[in-house]
Amino acid sequence: MTLTLTDGAAEIFGAELPKGTKTELPGGKYAIFSWSGATVELVGETEHAYSARETPMRTYLNVDGVLEERRKEAASGTAGTSRDGPRTALVGPTDVGRALADSLATSSNPC
Repeated sequence: MTLTLTDGAAEIFGAELPKGTKTELPGGKYAIFSWSGATVELVGETEHAYSARETPMRTYLNVDGVLEERRKEAASGTAGTSRDGPRTALVGPTDVGRALADSLATSSNPC
């Protein structure tokens, strides 16, 4: 399947999509997200495609912010913190967004 961002700004797993550039997507599941709205063109077979107004992205961003603060506290040795930083576990059934949350949390430039 080929995806092209034709208008606005959007990302896949925290990586910004370049506008007007065809992006080849190998088989799998993808979540395309936009904070301000976007138009994309999909060419090829899709098993399922939909648009949703309610997404967990704001929650993911909040969690990432908290983890970043905890990392900074650990690095600075702020009172009562471990120098190892925060430890997290992503658990749950299939198809609930664990891979997306993991990709965003470990990305060097999330969201």
